[in-house]
Amino acid sequence: DGKIIAAGSNIKLPENTVTHEAKGKHIYPSFIELHSTFGLAGKKGQRRRRSTQYTPDRQGYYWSDHILSDYSSLADYKYKKGEAASYRKAGFGVVNTHRPEGIHRGTGLLVALNDNQNDARRLIDEKATQQLSFTKSSLSNQYYPGSIMGAMALLRQFFHDANWYAKGGAKNKDLAIEAYNRIQNLPAIFEANNKLDVARAAKIGQEFNLPFIVTANGREYEHLQALKDYDAQLLVPLAFPKAFDVTDPISTQKIALSDLRYWNQAPANPVKIAEAGIPFALTTRGLKKKTSFYTHLKKAVAYGLNETTALAALTTRPAQLLDKAKELGTLKKGAYANFIVTNGPYRA
Repeated sequence: DGKIIAAGSNIKLPENTVTHEAKGKHIYPSFIELHSTFGLAGKKGQRRRRSTQYTPDRQGYYWSDHILSDYSSLADYKYKKGEAASYRKAGFGVVNTHRPEGIHRGTGLLVALNDNQNDARRLIDEKATQQLSFTKSSLSNQYYPGSIMGAMALLRQFFHDANWYAKGGAKNKDLAIEAYNRIQNLPAIFEANNKLDVARAAKIGQEFNLPFIVTANGREYEHLQALKDYDAQLLVPLAFPKAFDVTDPISTQKIALSDLRYWNQAPANPVKIAEAGIPFALTTRGLKKKTSFYTHLKKAVAYGLNETTALAALTTRPAQLLDKAKELGTLKKGAYANFIVTNGPYRA
Protein backbone atom coordinates (compact mmCIF):
# COMPACT_ATOMS: atom_id res chain seq x y z
CA ASP A 1 0.00 0.00 0.00
CA GLY A 2 2.84 2.39 -0.78
CA LYS A 3 4.53 2.07 2.63
CA ILE A 4 7.90 0.63 3.59
CA ILE A 5 7.35 -2.57 5.61
CA ALA A 6 11.02 -3.28 6.36
CA ALA A 7 14.48 -1.86 5.69
CA GLY A 8 17.89 -3.29 6.44
CA SER A 9 19.80 -6.56 6.04
CA ASN A 10 18.85 -10.16 6.91
CA ILE A 11 15.16 -9.44 6.27
CA LYS A 12 12.90 -12.43 5.78
CA LEU A 13 10.97 -11.75 2.58
CA PRO A 14 7.31 -12.73 2.32
CA GLU A 15 6.51 -15.57 -0.01
CA ASN A 16 6.26 -14.63 -3.72
CA THR A 17 8.02 -11.31 -3.18
CA VAL A 18 9.09 -9.67 -6.47
CA THR A 19 12.78 -8.72 -6.25
CA HIS A 20 14.79 -6.19 -8.24
CA GLU A 21 18.55 -6.58 -8.48
CA ALA A 22 20.14 -3.24 -7.58
CA LYS A 23 23.74 -4.18 -6.86
CA GLY A 24 25.94 -1.08 -6.94
CA LYS A 25 22.92 1.25 -6.79
CA HIS A 26 22.19 3.74 -4.03
CA ILE A 27 18.74 4.44 -2.61
CA TYR A 28 17.78 7.74 -0.99
CA PRO A 29 14.50 9.19 0.24
CA SER A 30 13.21 11.41 -2.56
CA PHE A 31 13.67 15.13 -2.05
CA ILE A 32 10.85 17.30 -0.71
CA GLU A 33 9.97 20.70 -2.19
CA LEU A 34 8.14 22.80 0.40
CA HIS A 35 7.26 25.81 -1.74
CA SER A 36 5.73 25.35 -5.18
CA THR A 37 2.70 26.14 -7.29
CA PHE A 38 2.69 22.66 -8.87
CA GLY A 39 -0.64 22.05 -10.61
CA LEU A 40 -1.85 25.52 -9.64
CA ALA A 41 0.20 27.92 -11.74
CA GLY A 42 -1.82 30.25 -13.94
CA LYS A 43 -4.76 30.35 -11.52
CA LYS A 44 -4.44 34.06 -10.75
CA GLY A 45 -7.58 36.14 -10.97
CA GLN A 46 -8.27 39.40 -12.76
CA ARG A 47 -9.01 42.70 -11.10
CA ARG A 48 -12.55 43.63 -12.01
CA ARG A 49 -12.56 47.36 -11.30
CA ARG A 50 -10.53 50.30 -12.44
CA SER A 51 -11.72 52.46 -9.57
CA THR A 52 -10.40 52.04 -6.05
CA GLN A 53 -12.34 49.57 -3.88
CA TYR A 54 -12.54 50.04 -0.13
CA THR A 55 -15.21 47.55 0.99
CA PRO A 56 -14.87 43.74 0.77
CA ASP A 57 -16.64 41.59 -1.80
CA ARG A 58 -17.35 38.65 0.47
CA GLN A 59 -20.11 38.83 3.05
CA GLY A 60 -19.72 36.86 6.26
CA TYR A 61 -15.96 36.72 5.91
CA TYR A 62 -13.13 38.89 7.24
CA TRP A 63 -13.31 42.57 6.32
CA SER A 64 -10.24 42.23 4.07
CA ASP A 65 -10.61 40.26 0.83
CA HIS A 66 -6.87 39.57 1.01
CA ILE A 67 -7.39 37.22 3.95
CA LEU A 68 -8.32 33.93 2.25
CA SER A 69 -7.74 31.53 5.13
CA ASP A 70 -10.81 29.52 4.13
CA TYR A 71 -9.36 28.65 0.70
CA SER A 72 -8.11 25.12 -0.04
CA SER A 73 -5.64 24.69 -2.90
CA LEU A 74 -7.32 21.39 -3.67
CA ALA A 75 -10.17 23.36 -5.25
CA ASP A 76 -8.03 24.40 -8.25
CA TYR A 77 -5.32 21.72 -8.28
CA LYS A 78 -4.70 19.57 -11.36
CA TYR A 79 -1.86 17.07 -11.63
CA LYS A 80 0.57 17.90 -14.48
CA LYS A 81 2.77 15.06 -15.73
CA GLY A 82 5.28 17.28 -17.56
CA GLU A 83 5.86 19.46 -14.51
CA ALA A 84 6.09 16.39 -12.29
CA ALA A 85 8.76 14.92 -14.56
CA SER A 86 10.92 18.04 -14.27
CA TYR A 87 10.82 17.76 -10.47
CA ARG A 88 11.60 14.03 -10.51
CA LYS A 89 14.61 14.57 -12.77
CA ALA A 90 15.99 16.85 -10.07
CA GLY A 91 15.38 14.18 -7.41
CA PHE A 92 12.11 15.52 -5.96
CA GLY A 93 9.31 13.04 -5.31
CA VAL A 94 7.07 15.14 -3.05
CA VAL A 95 5.96 18.76 -3.36
CA ASN A 96 3.91 21.07 -1.18
CA THR A 97 1.87 23.26 -3.51
CA HIS A 98 -0.44 26.24 -3.10
CA ARG A 99 -2.25 28.99 -5.00
CA PRO A 100 -0.18 32.21 -4.71
CA GLU A 101 -3.11 34.52 -3.93
CA GLY A 102 -3.52 36.79 -0.94
CA ILE A 103 -1.88 37.70 2.35
CA HIS A 104 -3.28 34.62 4.06
CA ARG A 105 -3.54 32.18 1.18
CA GLY A 106 -5.37 29.33 2.87
CA THR A 107 -4.02 25.80 2.81
CA GLY A 108 -1.51 24.02 0.61
CA LEU A 109 -1.54 20.34 -0.26
CA LEU A 110 1.18 17.70 -0.25
CA VAL A 111 1.51 15.68 -3.46
CA ALA A 112 3.56 12.61 -4.36
CA LEU A 113 4.81 12.91 -7.95
CA ASN A 114 3.70 9.51 -9.19
CA ASP A 115 2.27 9.45 -12.71
CA ASN A 116 1.04 5.86 -12.31
CA GLN A 117 -1.39 6.62 -9.49
CA ASN A 118 -4.56 8.68 -9.31
CA ASP A 119 -5.02 11.65 -6.99
CA ALA A 120 -6.61 9.47 -4.32
CA ARG A 121 -3.18 7.85 -3.90
CA ARG A 122 -0.98 10.82 -4.85
CA LEU A 123 -2.41 13.29 -2.34
CA ILE A 124 -0.52 12.73 0.90
CA ASP A 125 -2.28 15.55 2.74
CA GLU A 126 -5.07 17.77 1.41
CA LYS A 127 -4.34 20.39 4.08
CA ALA A 128 -0.63 20.12 4.75
CA THR A 129 0.30 23.76 5.34
CA GLN A 130 -1.04 27.25 5.69
CA GLN A 131 0.43 29.79 3.28
CA LEU A 132 1.09 33.50 3.84
CA SER A 133 2.72 36.48 2.16
CA PHE A 134 2.83 40.28 2.15
CA THR A 135 1.24 40.38 -1.33
CA LYS A 136 -2.40 41.27 -1.93
CA SER A 137 -4.74 38.99 -3.85
CA SER A 138 -5.46 39.76 -7.50
CA LEU A 139 -8.99 38.38 -6.98
CA SER A 140 -10.05 41.66 -5.37
CA ASN A 141 -9.34 45.30 -6.08
CA GLN A 142 -9.79 46.24 -2.43
CA TYR A 143 -7.18 48.93 -1.89
CA TYR A 144 -5.95 48.30 1.66
CA PRO A 145 -3.21 47.40 2.42
CA GLY A 146 -1.33 49.70 0.08
CA SER A 147 2.15 49.07 1.50
CA ILE A 148 4.32 46.51 3.30
CA MET A 149 3.62 48.39 6.53
CA GLY A 150 -0.10 47.97 5.89
CA ALA A 151 0.31 44.25 5.12
CA MET A 152 2.18 43.75 8.39
CA ALA A 153 -0.53 45.67 10.27
CA LEU A 154 -3.26 43.58 8.61
CA LEU A 155 -1.58 40.32 9.59
CA ARG A 156 -1.11 41.45 13.18
CA GLN A 157 -4.74 42.58 13.37
CA PHE A 158 -5.94 39.30 11.91
CA PHE A 159 -3.97 37.21 14.41
CA HIS A 160 -5.23 39.33 17.32
CA ASP A 161 -8.81 39.09 16.01
CA ALA A 162 -8.55 35.30 15.61
CA ASN A 163 -7.30 34.92 19.17
CA TRP A 164 -10.07 37.19 20.51
CA TYR A 165 -12.67 35.33 18.43
CA ALA A 166 -11.50 31.95 19.75
CA LYS A 167 -12.06 33.19 23.31
CA GLY A 168 -15.69 33.96 22.51
CA GLY A 169 -15.26 37.74 22.25
CA ALA A 170 -17.25 38.15 19.03
CA LYS A 171 -21.04 38.30 18.72
CA ASN A 172 -20.94 38.00 14.95
CA LYS A 173 -19.85 34.99 12.86
CA ASP A 174 -16.72 35.28 10.70
CA LEU A 175 -16.07 32.38 8.32
CA ALA A 176 -12.48 33.39 7.50
CA ILE A 177 -11.49 33.58 11.17
CA GLU A 178 -13.19 30.28 11.94
CA ALA A 179 -11.33 28.67 9.03
CA TYR A 180 -8.03 30.05 10.31
CA ASN A 181 -8.65 28.84 13.86
CA ARG A 182 -9.13 25.33 12.47
CA ILE A 183 -5.79 25.39 10.60
CA GLN A 184 -3.65 27.61 12.83
CA ASN A 185 -1.56 24.68 14.06
CA LEU A 186 -0.54 23.63 10.55
CA PRO A 187 3.05 24.40 9.46
CA ALA A 188 3.04 27.97 8.13
CA ILE A 189 5.06 28.86 5.01
CA PHE A 190 5.58 32.56 4.45
CA GLU A 191 6.61 33.83 1.01
CA ALA A 192 8.97 36.79 1.35
CA ASN A 193 10.34 38.51 -1.74
CA ASN A 194 13.33 40.48 -0.53
CA LYS A 195 15.93 40.65 2.23
CA LEU A 196 13.93 42.91 4.55
CA ASP A 197 10.69 40.98 4.08
CA VAL A 198 12.42 37.80 5.24
CA ALA A 199 13.28 39.48 8.55
CA ARG A 200 9.85 41.12 8.81
CA ALA A 201 8.07 37.80 8.40
CA ALA A 202 10.32 36.07 10.94
CA LYS A 203 9.75 38.93 13.40
CA ILE A 204 5.95 38.67 13.13
CA GLY A 205 6.17 34.92 13.56
CA GLN A 206 8.20 35.31 16.74
CA GLU A 207 5.84 38.00 18.02
CA PHE A 208 2.82 35.68 17.78
CA ASN A 209 4.67 32.47 18.61
CA LEU A 210 4.06 31.21 15.09
CA PRO A 211 7.14 29.37 13.77
CA PHE A 212 6.92 30.60 10.18
CA ILE A 213 8.98 28.83 7.54
CA VAL A 214 10.13 31.83 5.49
CA THR A 215 11.32 31.77 1.87
CA ALA A 216 14.82 33.25 1.79
CA ASN A 217 16.04 35.52 -1.00
CA GLY A 218 19.74 34.66 -1.15
CA ARG A 219 21.14 37.59 0.83
CA GLU A 220 20.70 36.18 4.33
CA TYR A 221 24.47 36.31 4.87
CA GLU A 222 24.02 40.07 5.32
CA HIS A 223 21.82 39.82 8.44
CA LEU A 224 22.29 36.38 9.98
CA GLN A 225 22.25 37.59 13.58
CA ALA A 226 18.88 39.33 13.17
CA LEU A 227 17.37 36.19 11.64
CA LYS A 228 18.79 34.09 14.45
CA ASP A 229 17.36 36.52 17.03
CA TYR A 230 13.94 36.15 15.38
CA ASP A 231 14.14 32.31 15.54
CA ALA A 232 13.87 32.15 11.76
CA GLN A 233 13.32 28.92 9.83
CA LEU A 234 14.21 29.30 6.17
CA LEU A 235 13.60 27.85 2.73
CA VAL A 236 16.87 28.62 0.99
CA PRO A 237 17.01 29.00 -2.82
CA LEU A 238 19.97 27.98 -4.96
CA ALA A 239 19.18 30.41 -7.79
CA PHE A 240 22.61 32.07 -7.83
CA PRO A 241 23.19 35.09 -10.09
CA LYS A 242 25.14 34.70 -13.31
CA ALA A 243 28.54 36.31 -13.73
CA PHE A 244 28.49 39.81 -15.23
CA ASP A 245 29.94 40.55 -18.63
CA VAL A 246 32.92 42.79 -17.85
CA THR A 247 34.53 42.79 -21.27
CA ASP A 248 33.39 46.38 -21.90
CA PRO A 249 35.00 48.74 -19.33
CA ILE A 250 32.35 51.42 -19.84
CA SER A 251 29.45 49.01 -19.23
CA THR A 252 31.35 47.52 -16.30
CA GLN A 253 31.37 50.88 -14.53
CA LYS A 254 27.57 50.80 -14.46
CA ILE A 255 27.45 47.58 -12.41
CA ALA A 256 26.63 48.39 -8.80
CA LEU A 257 29.11 47.25 -6.18
CA SER A 258 26.26 45.65 -4.20
CA ASP A 259 25.36 43.51 -7.25
CA LEU A 260 28.97 42.40 -7.66
CA ARG A 261 29.11 41.52 -3.98
CA TYR A 262 25.89 39.52 -4.29
CA TRP A 263 27.30 37.57 -7.25
CA ASN A 264 30.43 36.86 -5.23
CA GLN A 265 28.73 35.89 -1.94
CA ALA A 266 25.43 34.23 -2.97
CA PRO A 267 26.83 30.68 -3.45
CA ALA A 268 28.14 30.81 0.14
CA ASN A 269 24.74 31.83 1.52
CA PRO A 270 23.63 28.24 2.41
CA VAL A 271 26.83 27.46 4.33
CA LYS A 272 26.67 30.78 6.20
CA ILE A 273 23.10 29.99 7.25
CA ALA A 274 24.17 26.52 8.37
CA GLU A 275 27.13 27.90 10.35
CA ALA A 276 24.80 30.38 12.08
CA GLY A 277 22.69 27.46 13.32
CA ILE A 278 19.54 28.62 11.52
CA PRO A 279 17.27 25.67 10.55
CA PHE A 280 16.73 25.52 6.80
CA ALA A 281 15.56 23.41 3.88
CA LEU A 282 16.57 23.86 0.26
CA THR A 283 14.14 24.84 -2.49
CA THR A 284 14.07 25.07 -6.29
CA ARG A 285 12.36 28.46 -5.99
CA GLY A 286 13.79 30.98 -8.44
CA LEU A 287 15.31 28.45 -10.84
CA LYS A 288 14.14 28.78 -14.43
CA LYS A 289 14.77 25.07 -14.99
CA LYS A 290 14.46 22.44 -12.27
CA THR A 291 17.12 20.38 -14.05
CA SER A 292 19.73 23.00 -13.11
CA PHE A 293 19.18 22.32 -9.39
CA TYR A 294 21.98 19.75 -9.14
CA THR A 295 24.50 22.11 -10.76
CA HIS A 296 23.62 24.87 -8.30
CA LEU A 297 23.74 22.43 -5.38
CA LYS A 298 27.26 21.37 -6.38
CA LYS A 299 28.27 25.03 -6.41
CA ALA A 300 26.91 25.55 -2.89
CA VAL A 301 28.92 22.53 -1.71
CA ALA A 302 32.02 23.84 -3.47
CA TYR A 303 31.59 27.05 -1.44
CA GLY A 304 31.58 25.09 1.82
CA LEU A 305 28.12 23.57 2.40
CA ASN A 306 28.54 20.15 4.00
CA GLU A 307 27.17 17.33 1.82
CA THR A 308 25.38 15.66 4.73
CA THR A 309 23.79 18.98 5.70
CA ALA A 310 22.71 19.50 2.08
CA LEU A 311 21.11 16.04 1.90
CA ALA A 312 19.31 16.62 5.21
CA ALA A 313 18.03 19.98 3.89
CA LEU A 314 16.36 18.07 1.05
CA THR A 315 14.95 15.14 3.05
CA THR A 316 14.78 14.99 6.85
CA ARG A 317 14.65 18.75 7.48
CA PRO A 318 11.65 19.51 5.21
CA ALA A 319 9.91 16.42 6.60
CA GLN A 320 10.42 17.80 10.12
CA LEU A 321 9.14 21.22 9.09
CA LEU A 322 6.00 19.55 7.75
CA ASP A 323 5.57 17.55 10.99
CA LYS A 324 5.92 14.38 8.91
CA ALA A 325 9.33 13.11 10.01
CA LYS A 326 8.00 9.53 10.38
CA GLU A 327 6.38 9.49 6.95
CA LEU A 328 8.73 11.36 4.61
CA GLY A 329 12.44 11.95 4.13
CA THR A 330 13.47 8.56 5.49
CA LEU A 331 13.74 4.90 4.47
CA LYS A 332 12.43 3.51 7.75
CA LYS A 333 9.55 1.14 8.34
CA GLY A 334 6.18 2.88 8.05
CA ALA A 335 7.40 5.72 5.83
CA TYR A 336 6.08 6.30 2.33
CA ALA A 337 7.92 4.20 -0.27
CA ASN A 338 8.93 7.37 -2.07
CA PHE A 339 12.60 7.19 -2.98
CA ILE A 340 15.16 7.75 -5.72
CA VAL A 341 17.73 5.26 -7.02
CA THR A 342 21.10 6.48 -8.28
CA ASN A 343 23.92 4.76 -10.12
CA GLY A 344 26.41 5.93 -7.53
CA PRO A 345 26.53 8.01 -4.33
CA TYR A 346 24.62 11.26 -4.64
CA ARG A 347 27.63 13.54 -4.38
CA ALA A 348 27.19 17.26 -4.78
